[in-house]
This record gives sequence, C-alpha cells and structure tokens, in this order.
Amino acid sequence: RDKGQRGYFQNDVIVLKRFMEIKQSSDMTLEQAAEAVMAWVQQSNVAVRVMEKKQESDRYNDDIQALKEMVATKQKRAAKRAHDEIRSATKIHRGKPKEKG
Repeated sequence: RDKGQRGYFQNDVIVLKRFMEIKQSSDMTLEQAAEAVMAWVQQSNVAVRVMEKKQESDRYNDDIQALKEMVATKQKRAAKRAHDEIRSATKIHRGKPKEKG
C-alpha cells in the first residue's frame, strides 16, 4: 500500500503553492482565493487534474472493504475459540467423577 504517502503532479504543486500565496497575501476567503487561482490557471494554461468528489471517496473503498473482512475473520475466530473453550470445559466437567461427601 502507499504507507500514508501521497504523490502530487508538478502542476498540482504549482497550483497549490499559488493558492497559498494568494490566501496569505490577501484578505480573500478560501472560496475567493480558489476562484482567483482557477482564473490564474486558465490564463496561464497550467493543466490541473480535477478529482471528482465521488472518486475521492471511492479511493478508500478497497481499504475499508479489507478492514471489514479482517474484522469479520477475527470475530469468527474469536467466536470459534470461545465455542471450543466452552466445549472443552464441558467435557472436562463431565469426565470428572463425582466426589463422595
């Protein structure tokens, strides 16, 4: 897996840096700064890769599914282990002769 690291295209880094510069040097809101950057991108012909919201959330689906499967497997193992322990304890209890008092 990616071990928590992310990769960025050079053009994306340029755009992010420009966004930070505009936001830090003015009293614009984040939305205004984003609009200003997009206008700058259009004027300077910088290609920007846009990720749709659906793709953004979908990229974690495989990891989430793997975690769900891992949890289900561990739950099944724990349930089987508990069942086996109860069964074993029951056999031991039944196998002991009753003490005479």
